[in-house]
Amino acid sequence: MENQFANDKEFMLALLAYNGTYLEHASEELKADKEVIMAALKSGYSLPYEHVSDALKTDRDFLLEIVSLDAYCLEFFSEELKQDEQIVLAAAKHFGDAALEFGADKFKTNKNIITEAVKSSSKVLSFLAENEKNDKNLVITAVKHHGGSPLQYASEQLRNDKDVVIAAITAVDQYYFTFQYASEELRNDKDVVITAVGHNGAALQYASERLRDDKEVAMAALINSTEAFKDVSERLRSDKEFILHAIGQKDVDAVDDDLDSYISDNIPEKLKADKDFVLEMVKVNGMVLGCVSDELKVDKDVVMLAVKNNGKAYAHFEWEDETFYDKEIILAATSNGGTPSIINIFTLDEEFFDKIFNYRPNAAYLARIEAEDCIGQTWKNKIGQSWADVKKPKRQITGDREFALRGVKKGLILDVSLCRQAGIVFDKEIILYQLKNCKDKIQATSSIINHAPEEFKADKEIALEAVKNTWLALLPHNISDELILSDKEIIMEGMKHSPDALYYGSDNLKNDRELLLSALLNKDKINHTNRIDEILDELF
Repeated sequence: MENQFANDKEFMLALLAYNGTYLEHASEELKADKEVIMAALKSGYSLPYEHVSDALKTDRDFLLEIVSLDAYCLEFFSEELKQDEQIVLAAAKHFGDAALEFGADKFKTNKNIITEAVKSSSKVLSFLAENEKNDKNLVITAVKHHGGSPLQYASEQLRNDKDVVIAAITAVDQYYFTFQYASEELRNDKDVVITAVGHNGAALQYASERLRDDKEVAMAALINSTEAFKDVSERLRSDKEFILHAIGQKDVDAVDDDLDSYISDNIPEKLKADKDFVLEMVKVNGMVLGCVSDELKVDKDVVMLAVKNNGKAYAHFEWEDETFYDKEIILAATSNGGTPSIINIFTLDEEFFDKIFNYRPNAAYLARIEAEDCIGQTWKNKIGQSWADVKKPKRQITGDREFALRGVKKGLILDVSLCRQAGIVFDKEIILYQLKNCKDKIQATSSIINHAPEEFKADKEIALEAVKNTWLALLPHNISDELILSDKEIIMEGMKHSPDALYYGSDNLKNDRELLLSALLNKDKINHTNRIDEILDELF
């Protein structure tokens, strides 16, 4: 029995552009429609060729067109068509492996087809005859198109050919391991090695021992790969100038700007305990603080210079009361991207509070509320002073609704818990104001709605403002299920951000043609294709 969309061409074009394998669900009429088949091909999925109409399977001009988009269709062509040079050449231009695997054997020695095949597939060179692997022009063509990896399949003679190796290691998508396939002679050639590491520093590991001890070569490698530090000679790993150069390079794979472990693990311990040199290092890269000696991790001069360079370095020093409770260090770290704990007693200093509030409004606001609540108590605060001796500030933040609302535009997020602590009523007005004026739309919306009382989660006006900010407001425990399941307007608003929003609607909404078509036409905005796939699988 055909589904409701089987003969709906507009819908099927959108569906197949999303995933061509759904062709099996099209009507027989649409399976014979060239525009529909082309939409399926262009989706990036393999065409379910068995569902193409028999009439189209005998249309040579059309088959010539589709094989240029999906060369693997050649497998299902008639033997007569596999003997057709024009068709096999079109396949070779798309994916050489398929052309040589499914085309007639005579084409495996056809220079024109082989040349096109090595352009489109990195592995074609591997199963060609030895004389082809020694064809310099053919090998250079292969490495220029595939990031150098075909160099491994070239003849020994060509792997010692400077022109071929340079072409391989300078290819746009060259991988560091390409250089290992160059001859030993060329891996000891300084010009060749500098070229290799200039494109990918990790290639240094395949250079000769002599060149891994060459400062010029090593410094060139570090510019685009901090990992190369582990491959330089022991002499260079103790060279102060070289170390400063290394730690000044950005590690693109680092988490939270951490110094690459290949560097931190290989700096001599003696240098990690040398205060003068450590000061030089943290001035270049504050995250070096994570690998220096324990004694220097609590040295105020070192810590201050480190957090001024990178506030995230604050997480690396060994906490001791004297250093940890330092107002200047906390402010320096915060103003440079760090997230240190904010000592509540310090927030009673209005200048400190105003500065820290600009960088970390929620942490500063909560610390100030706690400090105001502690004044007059008998216990001691973090800096050893009795709260009973602390004077009330002239400006009282607790209970000041206007201050809190002004703070929203600076990034303050007032969820129900924080409002309760601050003595502020958490009501519809404060929710809507935040949803319309919050700085971080996604984080603020989730925090505000997730912990709100049920009456606000079921309020349509609030729900619409929430989904205007982010479709994530539709996730469980945010907007009430009743609203999500029944209100098309809310789902449509969420779908403006991402088609994923449809996943949280009712079955009726998931079967709504307008919503489904919108989701498919906006496939580039989908965050999790498995959600849309689940909807479609239920539909078909």
